[in-house]
Parts: sequence; C-alpha cells; structure tokens
Amino acid sequence: MASRKLFLSVQHKRNRKKWCQAYLVMGPEKWKNFIFSDECCFQTHPNIWRLVRRPKNSQYSRNYCVETMKYGGSMIMIWGAITGDGTRVLVRCPRRLNFRSYQDVLESGLIKLCDPQSVFVQDNTPCHKSGSTLKYLDDKQICILSDWPP
Repeated sequence: MASRKLFLSVQHKRNRKKWCQAYLVMGPEKWKNFIFSDECCFQTHPNIWRLVRRPKNSQYSRNYCVETMKYGGSMIMIWGAITGDGTRVLVRCPRRLNFRSYQDVLESGLIKLCDPQSVFVQDNTPCHKSGSTLKYLDDKQICILSDWPP
C-alpha cells in the first residue's frame, strides 16, 4: 500500500514560507508565550487493510491473520495544548466537535494555561474559526494568532 501524504499546493508552500520569514525575527523568548493546540483521534483497534502473500490453503493460519474486533473497537478524540515552557494539557472531546463543544473543551483546558501574555495558536478548522468561538476567545481576553497558514 502506498504511503499517504497530505497534498500541499504551491500556494500553501508559498504561504508557509512567507509566514516563517515574517516570524523569523521573533526570538526564542517571545515563542515561550505561545500555546499550540490540536485535536487527534485514537482508535483501540483501527480497521487497517493489509496485503498478504501466503501459500495455498493457509488462509487462516496464524501467521497470515490479523486479529480484529467486532464493530471496530472504540475511538476517542483528544484535544491537547502545549506552552513554550513545556506545560501541557489534554482534554477528552466528543467524537464530533462543533463550535459549542469546542468552546467547552477550551473552557476545560485552555483557560488553565493562559495568562495575559499568552498567544493561542489553533488551526483553521471550522469550529475554531466560527464567529461564536472567536467571540468566546475575545470575551475571555485570549489573544489568538490569526494568520497561521494551513
């Protein structure tokens, strides 16, 4: 099976390079105020297809089988954040995030990490960029990095 890689267009690459050059002037001390965050899904038994070459009549031989779980096992989504000084937090999320549940996650995790000098960095997922979420962050007086490239 071929390796999987996210596609980056020429414009994506150009935007990333431009962003890096603009922020290159910031020294390491300033980066300590940044809080980086993202979400990730974890599956206990992911459903992965594997191609196998085996001799005839050995289909169910232990050497050529992969154990599976009926109904695919369980999955959890985790939101995590890390600060420049290494402080980190993890919060369990609902399987699907919308702007309301994302704000609940931020209330549980981000508020503990923030201080007046903090700059919060999140990607451009719709629930992150919704008007409601941006208003929530503004109401909490959390500074966000708004030009983070995809």
